[in-house]
Amino acid sequence: MNTHRSPVQQFTKLPRSSAAERALRFSLPFAVLIAVWYVAVAVSHAPLAIFPQVTDVLRALERMARSGDLLSGLLASLGRIASGVALAVCTAIPFGLLMGSSKSVSDLLAPLMRFFVAISGIAWLPLATLWLGYGYSVGLFIIWNAVFFPITYHTMLGVRSINPNIRRAALTLGTGKVQLYYEVLLPGALPMIVTGLRIGVGFGWRSLIVAEMIAANQGLAYSLFLAQQNYDTAEVVAIMIIIGALWLLTDKLILERIEKVTIQRWGMRKAAA
Repeated sequence: MNTHRSPVQQFTKLPRSSAAERALRFSLPFAVLIAVWYVAVAVSHAPLAIFPQVTDVLRALERMARSGDLLSGLLASLGRIASGVALAVCTAIPFGLLMGSSKSVSDLLAPLMRFFVAISGIAWLPLATLWLGYGYSVGLFIIWNAVFFPITYHTMLGVRSINPNIRRAALTLGTGKVQLYYEVLLPGALPMIVTGLRIGVGFGWRSLIVAEMIAANQGLAYSLFLAQQNYDTAEVVAIMIIIGALWLLTDKLILERIEKVTIQRWGMRKAAA
């Protein structure tokens, strides 16, 4: 009996890294960045007005947490992004299913889709402030506009990737048109829909930042704007770090996991043993 294993087989039998090791690899680049930041500011003696030291940013974070500004801004931003994404999902998926399942609809609307993709999100901010004023509704509209098109496009691609024989078989077995959408097209397109969601939320997050800085009176980016007006560079950097970390955690802990589970569930990738 041949017990020799190829290098590929030996590699696949290696034990998976522990959660602690994966967390260490994930956080190591940030630890190096912070160390370089600390040394660079210390060596250059950069004034606080130009660039803050790590300790200055930590004090700013503590001050914001104690005052309650951090929590209120965090809740406002998360509420906007959640509402905008939810609205985009509810409107984009049906639209994408329709475009993917009907060639005539797709041919009619595809040029409009390409046109509006180029100006989606932030480009609508001047008009949105004229139509809606300043406040919550502007951010909601901008986020919806930024997230809608990636989800629509990926939903359409997901429907088109379904084997036509599956559709014909379902219709032959007596599946109705509405039932076909919910039991065949939507499940078949789901992996692509989740990919579009992950991309769209990234676009929505960037749009949220701009919308809050220009047309809102609360939120993390609004606090960033106020800190810049007050020449508080430590707070500016602190809020930038919070925004970046919040998106990183959202993508890594929520969106990436949803994408993996969805792909595994529909048989496009084998679940890890």
